[in-house]
Amino acid sequence: MAKKQWGWIQATSVDRISYLPDGILHQILSYLHIKVVARTSVLSKRWQHLWYSFPVFDFAQYEFYDPRKRMDDLETFTDIVDGKLKSFCKYEHAIQRFNLQFSCIEPEYYCLVDK
Repeated sequence: MAKKQWGWIQATSVDRISYLPDGILHQILSYLHIKVVARTSVLSKRWQHLWYSFPVFDFAQYEFYDPRKRMDDLETFTDIVDGKLKSFCKYEHAIQRFNLQFSCIEPEYYCLVDK
C-alpha cells in the first residue's frame, strides 16, 4: 500500500470502489456514456463482469458510422449490440433502460435487424 504525504493530508492508494456492490456500481456507471462504460471492462476481471452485467442499453448507430464502409459499420454495430445482449442474458437481470437508434433504409440491410 503506497502512501503519499501532501502537507497535512495523507493519501493511500487503495481501490475501494471495486468493493462496492454491483448495483451501486451499475448506478454510478449509468451516468456515463456507454462507450466509457465499455472501456472500464479492461480494468480488471471485476470490471469486465460489471460491463457484461450492466443493465443499461444505449446504442446509437451514428456513433459507429463511417460513410466509406457503410455495410461494415452496420455489421459491426449489430455485432456489438447482439454480443452485449447475449452476454447480459447470462446474468438474468432486468434491463433498466433500453435505447436503440438504428436506421436501415436499403432493403439489403434488413437482414442485420433480424440478426
